[in-house]
Amino acid sequence: MIGAGDLPDISTDTDRERTLVQFGVGEAYAKRLKVIQVTPKDVLSADILAVDDDPRMYDEIPADTGGTIGLPTDPIEIHVSEDTGPINMRTLAGDNDYVGLSAQQVTIIIDEGVVTGPIVRGTWPTDYMPILVVRGTVDGADGVQGTPGAPGMGAANGGPGGPGSPGGPALDARSGPLSLDDSAGSLRGGRGGGGGGGGGGGAFYQLELGSPETGSNLVTVNLAGGSSDSRAAGGTNGSPGALGPYGGPGDAGTPGGSGVVTSSDGASGVGSGGPAGSGGAGGKAILGITNITRVGATGTEIGGTA
Repeated sequence: MIGAGDLPDISTDTDRERTLVQFGVGEAYAKRLKVIQVTPKDVLSADILAVDDDPRMYDEIPADTGGTIGLPTDPIEIHVSEDTGPINMRTLAGDNDYVGLSAQQVTIIIDEGVVTGPIVRGTWPTDYMPILVVRGTVDGADGVQGTPGAPGMGAANGGPGGPGSPGGPALDARSGPLSLDDSAGSLRGGRGGGGGGGGGGGAFYQLELGSPETGSNLVTVNLAGGSSDSRAAGGTNGSPGALGPYGGPGDAGTPGGSGVVTSSDGASGVGSGGPAGSGGAGGKAILGITNITRVGATGTEIGGTA
């Protein structure tokens, strides 16, 4: 601003940068703000809530705002009233008008008679404690059946069956604090997957084909596990194991059978059956038990906690 008095020196020479004079309203490149809430979105980003804080405009905002300026903090109660698949508590809260403030309490209730898939606490503001009330049933994911063993060919042994995968937890609270009331409900760890059956051993035999006049050829016939003809049979492929009970391990598969040769025409051989795969472990009722604050009595929890 040029006021009364002498004008400043104005350079118009070519030996230095010339003086630049501008008139009119300037453009502000910065503004004084007060941050009242930071909500992590993921490991690389966060939502920041800020308001004007210029002492030339009004009195300064008190140091402790409680995170309530400009956004509602009324408690939210969400009822899950129909059977559904997996639930992420933070996602469900966001779909029901949760604004992301620590001051807004969220309660999720699994209604009586409802069966859901596994529940994950999700990512909330630091040290925030959502409330979960289970009056129905929450089931962990079932394990996957092990792969079957490959059948042997000729005199080769059958391959081993693969192990079943473990069942998943009914409730995963490893991400932070959680208030839990399951006194009238059930948390059931997932069922362990059954093991794969062993592959059947193979079999082979030889035949001499032809005549003295035309010559003879030695022919080898190879059979895989599970196949047969009139002179030989590959071993029977093993059966897969069944799913375990809720929170329990799956059954092992059955081993494959050995090959069999009944021909006496020439050389022969068989392979052994492959071993069966083991069943997968059962899932836990709760993972992250140290983060749980219980309300009321412990309900039905199958599979234990960790």
